[in-house]
Amino acid sequence: MNKNKLVQLIEMEKINNKLWKDNITWKIYCLSSFVLMLNKMHGLEEYKILIQEEKQRVLQVKLEDDITFNELCCRVKEYLERKCEEDICDLKQSDVQAIFLMEAQQSQLEELLSKFSHCLCMVCSQDQTSVSCRFEKVNACECYIDLLEQRFNEISRHYLLPNDIKLRDISIIGDEEKKKIQDFSRENKSEIPDKTFHELFEEQVLKSPNKTAVICGEETITYDELNKRANQLANYINENIEGTENLIGIYMERSIEFIVSIFGIIKSGNAYVPIDQDTLNPGHSGSFPKSRLRFMLNDTKMKLVITKKKYEQDIPSDGREVLCLENENLKKYSSDNIDKRLTIYNLIYGIYTSGSTGYPKLTLVEHKSVLNLFNNINNFAYSKLTENKTHIVAQNAPFGFDASVQQLGCFVKGYTLCILTERIRKSAKAIIDCILENKISVFDCTPSQLELLINEGILIKCSDVLEVVLVGGESIPSNMWTQLVKEKRINIFNVYGPAECTVDSTYYLINGSEHEYPVIGKAIDNCCIHILDEEQNIVPIGTVGEIYISGYGVSRGYYNREELNKSSFFENLTSCNEKVRLYKTGDKAYYLADGNIRYVGRSDDQVKIRSHRIELAEITTNLCKNDNIKDALVTVNDSSGYKKLIAYVILKDDSKFDAQNISDFLADYVPKYMVPNQYIPLSEWPLTANMKIDKKRLPLPEEIHEEGANGIDSKDAIERELAEIMVRILKIKMITDTDNFMTLGGDSLRVMTLLAEIFSKYNTEIDFEEFFKNPTLKFIKQKVVDTRNKENV
Repeated sequence: MNKNKLVQLIEMEKINNKLWKDNITWKIYCLSSFVLMLNKMHGLEEYKILIQEEKQRVLQVKLEDDITFNELCCRVKEYLERKCEEDICDLKQSDVQAIFLMEAQQSQLEELLSKFSHCLCMVCSQDQTSVSCRFEKVNACECYIDLLEQRFNEISRHYLLPNDIKLRDISIIGDEEKKKIQDFSRENKSEIPDKTFHELFEEQVLKSPNKTAVICGEETITYDELNKRANQLANYINENIEGTENLIGIYMERSIEFIVSIFGIIKSGNAYVPIDQDTLNPGHSGSFPKSRLRFMLNDTKMKLVITKKKYEQDIPSDGREVLCLENENLKKYSSDNIDKRLTIYNLIYGIYTSGSTGYPKLTLVEHKSVLNLFNNINNFAYSKLTENKTHIVAQNAPFGFDASVQQLGCFVKGYTLCILTERIRKSAKAIIDCILENKISVFDCTPSQLELLINEGILIKCSDVLEVVLVGGESIPSNMWTQLVKEKRINIFNVYGPAECTVDSTYYLINGSEHEYPVIGKAIDNCCIHILDEEQNIVPIGTVGEIYISGYGVSRGYYNREELNKSSFFENLTSCNEKVRLYKTGDKAYYLADGNIRYVGRSDDQVKIRSHRIELAEITTNLCKNDNIKDALVTVNDSSGYKKLIAYVILKDDSKFDAQNISDFLADYVPKYMVPNQYIPLSEWPLTANMKIDKKRLPLPEEIHEEGANGIDSKDAIERELAEIMVRILKIKMITDTDNFMTLGGDSLRVMTLLAEIFSKYNTEIDFEEFFKNPTLKFIKQKVVDTRNKENV
């Protein structure tokens, strides 16, 4: 606890005279100022403030923006003049949000803060000549306490203005705090090369033509071979597709050919659009969602899709060209570099993300933004790598996600890219083996995947080869943060950024952090983070607002989405009075006193599940296209300890509920990661008094689970052990031998965990895709029995 000295208010005499004139006591004034300050800091209209007098009482005063400060003082005065009937002794932490004391003893204060450790406390002291105050909060840093004192004095400054000012017009941000916020959001400028990505790649080809550029499984390709194949493809594109900045699709699995396609497209002056099955159907066999694929191809007016022969039949022709890379005609084209006038302002790629209208939206990104990303990763991450060493960088993220772009920067450094095949990505053990076998220096992943890898021992097993890990895509859990802070050998960075701002907008080195909770750090170079309120004004340090981003990373916007662009991308004056183009993220966060940023969630219905960015409205819209469904609602449920999509459906008259049928229908419109884990039929919506759907009254999956045998109580020992593993991973109460693991809340990460445990406990290796075809306890048990029978032969 801070032992702060009492600080006298500014303009004490003037305030005293005005209070006398307004018939307001110092106690009323200080308490009213405290209420207002809390409102401006946290946005709540009503606060529960514990007032310590002869008897404890809790003040609850409602604030409206259109009342004046004097009116607020009157409300506080009326409350304090009420007779306090009884002392409140049994207050819980949730009953109190702040504490106010007049002339308290230190022992009394310590007792209160011990009980209400989350609360901010204001202590006021008055004598015949002056009034002083101080602020206390458990574990609060000195600079935060200084800010509170400045804010209190800023309220005093507004109070002394000639007219009685309305609360909405009172700002608690003084000149000193405003300068700090300007410093936090000021862009740190650094130069980026005035060359395109492929030009920088070609420089590395000249330096090290025979160096391995890409590894994928047993296949490799050198820088020179990759460049020549990309040039042949680029020349083919230029001959068959007119102009530049055409959107060209890549439809294939994770492979060296995917990298060839990327470079071939951008060398031709066009932009690549990844449409890979691994992204849309992680861990699932089968083709791409047909309706979604058709929409993407038509939405972008795509003239060309690059693929392989085995995928050719998946792609609707509709007058567009489909090029298979096995085509022998490609070898007839020149393998020399193309001399085509392109600038860093040309498009390089488009990435699809979930859309609230029921359709995905395509974000368009320029070379300049990508080069700035590469430059920053080089500065904060690659700079940690051992010098004069050949480094291998893992390509782990699916190509259909923007995170896949960040490690392509290894080609600018002349490093080797190691593509983790989808089979490797499905197993934590296989990932670790791949890191060790290939001596991978740099790895990137989501917190969900990292949790599996930590459980498999990545921090210990890979510490001699792995030097840098980038973690992003979703919030890091607090317990994982604590563990990563203690990591001594592998540099681990928390990175944050939306696809609309080119992957990473902030970074933070977690190792040795002074922060006990996850933070996303500070802006990368040539990027600014602005935290603003609903009126796009700056918010005080420590106050939650929405993240707006400006700088080199901000993309062109969404393709063919004019109205959405107007609401998401716009020009505005920053806190430094500079006119910049901002992207409105929908992410909520606040500045810490040291300038680092803490992310706290979303301001809309967009969610992130295992790093997948999902608009719930897109799922709902497509569910309602089903002829049997009258209405639908999709929510996220985390009662089991991890996030699951739950779909509630109201069926049309005489329609029969069939969860599998609904799931199969939806899989034609959305990727597998957007297909709900469970479906719950309802006859009608539970409603609030305002006739809106009462989401709190929607039944949870465990409440409607059909009664049946509990697998844990099975007489069969193997079945009982397997059931214990499965219910623990799914965090449910029961499972039968025929229950579908996926519909009970399973996902690709949960399957990875399950199969790893089965292998560890029973020495039984089960193929990932084979399990997806029959995801039941009965299937696993048979595999275990088969393994034991073979061992006994």
